[in-house]
Amino acid sequence: MILDDGYTETLEAHPQFRFRRFLASEKKHFRGLLEQENYSAAREFFARHVSDPDGRRISTELIPEKVAYAATDKDSEADDLANLKSGFRLLLVNPRLAIRPCALCQKYWFDEDTGTIVEHGGKKLLRPDYAVTKCQTEQGCARGTPENLKALNNRNQKAFDHWMQWKAVGCPDPQDAIIRRNWMLFESMKEHHGFREICNRVSQSAVRGRPVLHGVR
Repeated sequence: MILDDGYTETLEAHPQFRFRRFLASEKKHFRGLLEQENYSAAREFFARHVSDPDGRRISTELIPEKVAYAATDKDSEADDLANLKSGFRLLLVNPRLAIRPCALCQKYWFDEDTGTIVEHGGKKLLRPDYAVTKCQTEQGCARGTPENLKALNNRNQKAFDHWMQWKAVGCPDPQDAIIRRNWMLFESMKEHHGFREICNRVSQSAVRGRPVLHGVR
């Protein structure tokens, strides 16, 4: 089974191979197996990260050196994780802004209070050439900039979509380290956000002297 979560990769020179990059913890484990000269376990561990287009495992002897190097090479793990956290946090706090494409903001004038495009005479108002976008101001934008995105990037948007698609029925591959990391982060941040919302509502109730829980005022 090919995991369509944004983290399954292929090389242009070897399109018949699919691979999942090692996380730092996996690299450490893999090196440990090699240092212990447990080569059979090391081959088995490595083989889990490479498959054919149908998701079937491939004998390690048939895996090209470039694919093997790419799977174990340094990748943007820290950057991916930072974007996953900031992007999902924004999605929980301000979903309208989180899903707004930067290109749309550059084209149209937005009402930042409502998160919608300003209309005049029933037509969407184009952004004048002289009007900078919020990300170009000193205040900045919670989405970041097109060059330094704090909202979910393409890879992590696919990871989020994958979680949304599968979370009701369960993780399709709990042995995959990337899937485990991403799902744990999504679940923990979702629960933390929900707990924080409850605390905020309880605090509002105390200040106002009336209940606001469950939408009751």
